[in-house]
Amino acid sequence: MTATSPVSAFTSARLRRFEADAATDPDTALAGLVADLRAAGGPLVERVSPEEVDVTFVHVADAGSVALRTTLLRLPSHEEHAPLRRIEGTDVWHLTVRAASDTAVAYSFLHDPPPVFASPAEALAVYSDERRAGEHLLARETATTADPHNPIRAPRELVIGDEEVFDSVLVLPDSPYVHLAADGPTPALDEHELDGRRISVYQPDGTAPGDALPLVVVLDGEVGIRGGVHRRLDAAIAAGELPPLRAVFWHNRTLTSRMGELSCNPALADALADELIPFLAERYGVPGDASRRVIAGFSLGGLATAHIALTRPDAFGAALPMSGALWYTPAPGDEPSGWLIRQYEREPTRPTAVYLTVGQLEDVPVDYPGVAAGTTWVGSTRQFRDTLRDKGYDLRGYREVPSGHELVNLHLAVVDGLAALLR
Repeated sequence: MTATSPVSAFTSARLRRFEADAATDPDTALAGLVADLRAAGGPLVERVSPEEVDVTFVHVADAGSVALRTTLLRLPSHEEHAPLRRIEGTDVWHLTVRAASDTAVAYSFLHDPPPVFASPAEALAVYSDERRAGEHLLARETATTADPHNPIRAPRELVIGDEEVFDSVLVLPDSPYVHLAADGPTPALDEHELDGRRISVYQPDGTAPGDALPLVVVLDGEVGIRGGVHRRLDAAIAAGELPPLRAVFWHNRTLTSRMGELSCNPALADALADELIPFLAERYGVPGDASRRVIAGFSLGGLATAHIALTRPDAFGAALPMSGALWYTPAPGDEPSGWLIRQYEREPTRPTAVYLTVGQLEDVPVDYPGVAAGTTWVGSTRQFRDTLRDKGYDLRGYREVPSGHELVNLHLAVVDGLAALLR
């Protein structure tokens, strides 16, 4: 079953009171509303049942239009933001969304945002073109502002311009998400280059390069580093939630090169197995047992992770696909979606342990060219889970994370997944 829109057309009681007060004393009314937003730490949250809340996003801005960008909206794949409603005669904009009370998501406001894509095909075409993708992302960054009343922020996963861009993070009352303080420790990284590609290596304090720690290779390395995945791992190791491990962040060559490299490309699997692991073995203690070598990735990187687990089990005996694009088809129009799942059905079972995750909010139809109507990230992941079980794989866990297709999801998934795979 796919999601219906969680957006509500009603105006919250607090904003109705503001609207009435603003008619007679606008300055006092605005000061009182801003004080309430500051006290709430951003959006106004009202519980409507034991498991659901109404979240009212409020932003004050003198702009022609204001939009909200967050996976909480469950928008179609090509629509990246939705308009807020302006209270007439004021600079107050708002939108109310119903959500599960255990959710955590990033969000931001956009002043006079660029238009949304007309279709999934247009979005795919733009994000496949280096120049057009850069222009679109820069335009979106320029329009973006974090919530000034919410102290919880996270860096935007990709930044094109010179200015730092932050999203705010909404953590609802029953969420398991624990935010890493911005002023917390940032572990050192060893930086290397392999065939013109950047590679960043994390290992915990107190360990030496020669220690044969479990190896975790993380795809989309530049996103992982910007998003603080190494900080999440470091905190989990310090808390005893993970054993000491060495994490290697494999960076993409360009903004759009990941589209070809991570789409079930055997060249990537071979490069990791035949080039990266020997390169690391010359400089670090790499475990000889493949079960202590984990490949991990999110989104298109999650698809690549599952492909590598199938094609190079000699190199990686454990895999952590997070919100993988398992609906992928290599030949839209000729090859049905879910291509990799069918390869798992056809091929002999590999001696590979898998921990599988997807976001609960990823239940919106994908709608990319060649993908069967109604296909969702959640549905594809459940199908892959069932295939792994039917084939007798060592499925260490399956989790639907209370978040969307974003870095908050990854932060909620990565520690539990690695703990299960390295137990």
